[in-house]
Amino acid sequence: MTGTLFIAQTPYHILLSLGMSSPGDKVQIIDDFQDSSYFAKLIEGHESQLAVLGILPGRATTKDTMGQRVRYSQRNIKAMRSLFDLERFSRLVIFNDRTPETQFAAFLARQKNIPLELVEDGLAAYVPSKERPPSAYRGFLSRILFGRYYHNIVTLGTSPYVEVVRTFFPDLIIPSLRDKKLERLDPNLFNKIPPGIVEAMTSQLNPSNECVLVLPHSEILGAGGTDDGSLRAVMQGTAKGALDRYARVAVKYHPRERESYLGEYEGCDTIPKQVPMELVYLKLGGLREVIGPLSTSLYTARIILGDRVKITATSADPSASELMRALSIDQIS
Repeated sequence: MTGTLFIAQTPYHILLSLGMSSPGDKVQIIDDFQDSSYFAKLIEGHESQLAVLGILPGRATTKDTMGQRVRYSQRNIKAMRSLFDLERFSRLVIFNDRTPETQFAAFLARQKNIPLELVEDGLAAYVPSKERPPSAYRGFLSRILFGRYYHNIVTLGTSPYVEVVRTFFPDLIIPSLRDKKLERLDPNLFNKIPPGIVEAMTSQLNPSNECVLVLPHSEILGAGGTDDGSLRAVMQGTAKGALDRYARVAVKYHPRERESYLGEYEGCDTIPKQVPMELVYLKLGGLREVIGPLSTSLYTARIILGDRVKITATSADPSASELMRALSIDQIS
């Protein structure tokens, strides 16, 4: 019997897998994000307890059309069956139980009596989804395309295969997950990421930065705010205010951002887009404030940096108010 199998579909999943892993554990990456091959090489090139099984095609591999998504998911399902036929894992850890690949892996784990855990995917465990439930027709079609095992769900963790959910703050999770067996993630998990991986991705960062401004994707600019009614104006004003308070400020754009919409400010450094914020927090020990729209990046700042850092949200979903109070996250009014 081999160790745990992690199925990772985002950089955040990979970081959690690294922090949770033990010798003999393995990760199967699905190419749903940019730079997945770079992350795989990082894991392979540094002293890590985690072995990379490979990268299956995903949204970053092909054009994101429905037909192509169905085809690569069907191929991935066959790869999952082969993987479970070849190896007997002691545990399966997934972070997203909405995709056909992860649901099929969970289905196989149940068949083979392999313990399954769903680990939180950031804010999704604490802020209810606004997505509408799928229609009966879509559910019927999905089962034809992928198999009877597949269930169309809206909220991560609510598929019938998930019984155990691990989160950093079990007392704060959304109501739809409270009937699961809840277990707490180690708050020092991120500190267990191999130092070589942290250094490889953060070596260019300026250690004198005192504040980080986490920027939203330009697609949501104009979603609301003050001044001229756009989030762009809010972020530009926030950057100027931060530079009035701190000697050095770092700016982090969204990984898929193509526009440097904030402009240039003296005293501002730009963090490479592919660097996860969790690694930025591990590198910049002198940070005093993190600012940006409420996101997983702000949430993990409190986990990693503790109470010594001020966290300010420029915008937030009203349903996240309990989480913000519990984590002492302020909001710009």
